[in-house]
Amino acid sequence: MSSNIRQRPQPSTTAKDSQRKDDKPPKAKKSQPSTPQQDPKVYRNALLITVILIISAIFLYLFYPNSQRLFSTDNSRPLANGRKFSNKEKDKEFEERLSSYNCSELLLHARSMVTRGVDWYDSALDLLAACAIQEPNNSGVRWNMAVVLLKMGRYDEARIWMEEAVELDPKEASYRKGLSEFYMYRNMYKSAGPHLEAYLQNKGGVVDWPLLLNELYMIRDDEKSFLLEMFDKDDLKQIVDQMIVCYIETGDFRKADQSYDILSSLWPDDQLLHLHYSTFSFGIGIPLRGAVELQRFMILEFIKQERGSLHEAYNVVGEQSLLLLTSGINSHIISMVRALLRSPDSASEIMNDACELVEKDFNSLRDNNLYLTVIRRVLERCLARQNLVKPFVNKGALLYINNQFGWTPLLQACSLDSNNFLDQLVAAGADRNARNALGQTCLHIATMYGSFNLVKYLSRTDFNFSSGDLFQKTAGDLACQQRWAAEKFFNALGLKIPRGCLIEPAFVASKPTRLGGWLEGPQAIPDDLKSDSCGIDVLETISPERFLIDYLSIQKPVLIRNILKDRNKLKLSFQRQNLEKKFGSLTFQSKAVNYGVVMTSLDNTTELILSDFMVKMTNIFTENNQLLIEEIFPSDSIYQNIPDDSALLEDFKLPEILSPDKQNIHLRNYKFYIGPALSGVPPHFHSHSWDVLLYGQRRLFLFPPNKAFFSKQHVLDWYRDDVLNSIEDKGYLGCTQDSGDLLYIPDMWGQAVLNIKESIGFSQEFEHGLSEFSI
Repeated sequence: MSSNIRQRPQPSTTAKDSQRKDDKPPKAKKSQPSTPQQDPKVYRNALLITVILIISAIFLYLFYPNSQRLFSTDNSRPLANGRKFSNKEKDKEFEERLSSYNCSELLLHARSMVTRGVDWYDSALDLLAACAIQEPNNSGVRWNMAVVLLKMGRYDEARIWMEEAVELDPKEASYRKGLSEFYMYRNMYKSAGPHLEAYLQNKGGVVDWPLLLNELYMIRDDEKSFLLEMFDKDDLKQIVDQMIVCYIETGDFRKADQSYDILSSLWPDDQLLHLHYSTFSFGIGIPLRGAVELQRFMILEFIKQERGSLHEAYNVVGEQSLLLLTSGINSHIISMVRALLRSPDSASEIMNDACELVEKDFNSLRDNNLYLTVIRRVLERCLARQNLVKPFVNKGALLYINNQFGWTPLLQACSLDSNNFLDQLVAAGADRNARNALGQTCLHIATMYGSFNLVKYLSRTDFNFSSGDLFQKTAGDLACQQRWAAEKFFNALGLKIPRGCLIEPAFVASKPTRLGGWLEGPQAIPDDLKSDSCGIDVLETISPERFLIDYLSIQKPVLIRNILKDRNKLKLSFQRQNLEKKFGSLTFQSKAVNYGVVMTSLDNTTELILSDFMVKMTNIFTENNQLLIEEIFPSDSIYQNIPDDSALLEDFKLPEILSPDKQNIHLRNYKFYIGPALSGVPPHFHSHSWDVLLYGQRRLFLFPPNKAFFSKQHVLDWYRDDVLNSIEDKGYLGCTQDSGDLLYIPDMWGQAVLNIKESIGFSQEFEHGLSEFSI
């Protein structure tokens, strides 16, 4: 067996002997290749590789803590200055190895580790924990622990350490500020507010900040400048700004008002501040201050546009002050609704103090349903009680001035269903018979907005009731065309409805359309939701001119069938499968649209990518398909503002009848919506709007202005409680919107939407007429 193994040839003894004898190696033959031991280049390469490996090992050891375990036999983790403790006997080794360090040294080493990067955070926490054990009353250690935990994204743990630091040292202003900013980042406004107040107390030596707020509210603007000596100016503004957010989010409107007053006094050149304070003031029923702050905003805007000097700005804005005030009547109403939805008790109490409300209206502000008629009465009473007209006129306000649509302050006030504020304008010299650019009088406007108490009041004056508008329509003609207004309008005049007044709405049935892959609704959808009936005009087509004359100018709703019939590329993009492929990665806020919380909190929103939400919609369809209508749980939907350059709008083009150039309208943000069957939007109202349903089917509930309201329920709950199981006439006009249909909803009309199938589309609010102002 051994004979089969090739043996290495042995060097001859003669060669060895001769090498020792001659002291020289024998010369190699030229034809014989060199062995590795004989090649100097190989030695150099090997040496170079070895050096590189050693340097790499040192680099890893010094700069990558996890790699140090490679050089240790006890699977240890690095501590300061290279010392280690064993994970096997952690508690014992931890105490032994750190006993030689005092807390200051541990803190210093921990801070050094944090600067090295994320891989050292755990080790830094170990050192800080040891320091916290040595000095349990050291607030700085706890604050440093929180800082490291925040860097690691461990927010709940960080909050505990921050709260402990504040508890140990409540006088440390920086802790208060840091903790309040953390709370605000986490939308914990109720917790943030007290710490912001404590920060100002600690920083400025104030004993009681809320008490100081009350005192500052009572003094002149120039007497508040002492605050700038107590605080850093920029710091004070930032903190008070944050406090306003906290006060508003928690419904403490009185403190928010007092805080706004401080900022407005100390920062008179902050244009955006004056606009926000104006909106807030109108929202809590103080239109006098709202109007003053709005004037300040417009003066700064005038100067910003370089239209003249400060003196000229005061003159121009002063002349138009009443027009500024009344042009925002409907936006003031929306601001009041938002405040009441956020905190009905706080908002209604301030409104009552400022306006001395009648008991019936005061109680109605706390109801689950906020009716437009009630909010109008409250605003009108606030305007009348605060006596704005005479002081403004004395300061140069013009009564005959109008906006680009010919609306004077009096015409804009005609949307309010009362004559008190109107009487102030007339007593100051306003023309009760003024007309806007469409030839409409106060009576036309009162009829469109359902202000029938005002119609009755005008009937007792020398008002010309037979006057027609630019299209020869009298107020009575408008009432007949609107149908819903006819009975109350003629009753207010003591007349019967004229023969031939009421005409049935035009109606064009929808044609079968493709579903685009979107799912039908559950089997339990009631028959009344599937009805094709419609209480408003339904047309197949309309020109921009007829839309202006017959609908937009008189604020009459209309539904136009299949307005997207030639938009094949758009329809293809929004088929269910294509939408998921093309836009599935877009992120939206999914929420249950519920006006009890949607205007007041982020708590009911969930951020989802669109594709995940569509999967959720499919699951909802499967779950609900076999349930009774009473058993179905109200679901979320997406109903969100999107920018004009959103990818979703790349194939969308505004229908011609809504052209801003042809209709003189000012468009606001686009809204994108998508939701499963039986989701939707509860009753609400706002300015003019259009709505295009790309795919799906929805049942609409439209309420004229004198019936419009905000509901705090989910639309499905509202439908089950107030429509499905009710025998009362709720005063709504029902209609079904199908794929490709466009709906126009006039200013301050109420609307509720309940999806019958999975539905997706766009909507947009816009300003026209009363809601439009340009200076």
